[in-house]
Amino acid sequence: KVKTASKIKDYPKTDIDTIYAAYKNTVEQNIKNSYGIDFATYLSYAKTTEDAFREDAVKNQIKPAMEAQMVAYSILDKEKLGLKTEEVNKKIDETVKSINNSQITADTVKSYYGEYYFEYLTVSEKAADYLYKNAKIS
Repeated sequence: KVKTASKIKDYPKTDIDTIYAAYKNTVEQNIKNSYGIDFATYLSYAKTTEDAFREDAVKNQIKPAMEAQMVAYSILDKEKLGLKTEEVNKKIDETVKSINNSQITADTVKSYYGEYYFEYLTVSEKAADYLYKNAKIS
């Protein structure tokens, strides 16, 4: 309901670019690990261009994620909850530990997912925790 009642005025281009870069990197890694091909080869098999791939990703993946993120940020701002770098780093460390591989480091995880991903998780979790604690259920 909160997201539905919210009005998104703009999608900052720098944020779209940052999220797309992380998204594309994740897709590239998955394609390479699963099929042993590079991104350009994948695009040719899919009979698409990178511009079309990006346009689809922005419309169907990135903007919906940004909408949820903007609502979560507005909750943190309105309630003066803030976001600390330590909280994002904790989320990165939790992810490294959950992978259970001594070869995986925080830098490896950040380069794979992109640092924005962990900020997204942290903000979303913090806003959800706030809403849960303050929900009035009838």
